[in-house]
Amino acid sequence: MADEKLTANVSLTEGLKVSVDASGHVLIADEPEDKGGTNEGPTPMHYFLAGLGACTAMTLRMYANVKKWDLGKVEIEISQQWVSREEWPEFPENEERDRVPRITREIRVSGAFDDKQMERLQYIANRCPVHRVVTENPYVVDELMRAE
Repeated sequence: MADEKLTANVSLTEGLKVSVDASGHVLIADEPEDKGGTNEGPTPMHYFLAGLGACTAMTLRMYANVKKWDLGKVEIEISQQWVSREEWPEFPENEERDRVPRITREIRVSGAFDDKQMERLQYIANRCPVHRVVTENPYVVDELMRAE
């Protein structure tokens, strides 16, 4: 049985500024002026990182609610950077590329948690749906057609 199909409609008419309709929520994405955009909205990468961070925080909250854990604030600083073997000691040994995109999430939670609960929260953070899509070898299927 397939999961619910999520859809976002993206429209670009000129320049780099795009309008995104995500279930009736209108978002603007753009690039900074030095990249040829007008800087009228976050970049697509910022939206991606925000989505991963938001999903992580929500997943932690839902899990804590089910467990009746007193989870206070969740703060996540998330970043992405291309790194080389020389820059990153944990560079994957079997990686053929010279550089890979590394995403770092610094997750801070408030609440009285023991070490075992903190380990569980880390596990749950990695189970958020966006994290799973990124790490479970997704398939991107493209269909290019002429607009009318």
